[in-house]
Amino acid sequence: FAGPLVESGQIRFFPIDAIGPNTDWHPALKGCTSIIHLAAQVPVRGLDEAVFDTVNAQGTARLVQQAGEAGIERIVIASSIFAITPAANDDVVGDDFTPQPATAYGRSKLAAEASVAEFVARGRSAISLRFPMVYGAKAGGNWARLKQLAALPVPLPLALAQNRRSMLAVENAVDAILHAQANVSPDNSGAYAVSEGEAPSLAEIVTLLRKGRGSSPLLIPVPLAILRALLRGLGQSGMADSLLGSLVVDGSRFSRVFNWKPVTDTASAITASAVQSSGVKNSRGHAIIKRLFDVVLAATGLVLLSPLILLLAVLIRVTSAGPAIFVQDRVGRHEKPFACYKFRTMTTGAPVA
Repeated sequence: FAGPLVESGQIRFFPIDAIGPNTDWHPALKGCTSIIHLAAQVPVRGLDEAVFDTVNAQGTARLVQQAGEAGIERIVIASSIFAITPAANDDVVGDDFTPQPATAYGRSKLAAEASVAEFVARGRSAISLRFPMVYGAKAGGNWARLKQLAALPVPLPLALAQNRRSMLAVENAVDAILHAQANVSPDNSGAYAVSEGEAPSLAEIVTLLRKGRGSSPLLIPVPLAILRALLRGLGQSGMADSLLGSLVVDGSRFSRVFNWKPVTDTASAITASAVQSSGVKNSRGHAIIKRLFDVVLAATGLVLLSPLILLLAVLIRVTSAGPAIFVQDRVGRHEKPFACYKFRTMTTGAPVA
């Protein structure tokens, strides 16, 4: 962001127009001893994958290089657990996990961590914090979509969604960053996974969000295989993994080495965030999720009512000649015509008014 230098206590914020291999960080580094680097390119639909490398990998490398030139003593960067794992993993992911980034975003974050490691190799202090999904009242992305999903005034087919997902409340993320900045040294420098120690299921998350809104859970059991198939049919395999897959993060090493504990528990933070708007409305992801559950609920109703439907069809056929189903063209939303199917209640050949 372009603008003047802003002083806030002992923390100095300096706006940068663009981050990349040619960014001049020197004006921002002048007079500083520590850096907390939070800026990054996050996943956005349709974004050229090369942007992740430019901003996250090359931009961080440039910052680390110029930080060394400016005599900076400590660096803390907000990395991502996706630097070492896909969005879903059946194994518990911790600091001993062999990096397996599955996206351009994850690979760029891992490259950024490598630049930080070079800074440490030169005898300075630096730490990369691998965060899972950070959630809060104004968080966007997947968390905003989950809040929109929980806000729908309908039963949701998620009672069987017992997959576990580690997350990090924004209050805990900020506290971890400041705690690391104050205590990092050459001896404890490196990359650390951070988590709250709890990994609620999707069903529990939605239940807590609805509790925060003063609503009942209203979850019904639908096999996850059906939900996965529907999402993939809509071209949303990534969403299927993020929504229905497990990703448990072991952050015990960071907690032990830095003597850190979360400042708030998961259940309280989720419930508190439910009643505040994220500012993200009418997203494409929300439309996809709503369409998915419209289909699931309609299909569930069709299955439950199928004996009655079959009985009515048989009664119509045995009491009068002609088909059991009557098809008629109707005008729907945006004046778009559609075929309306209903049980025939009149005799075949009845006059049309």
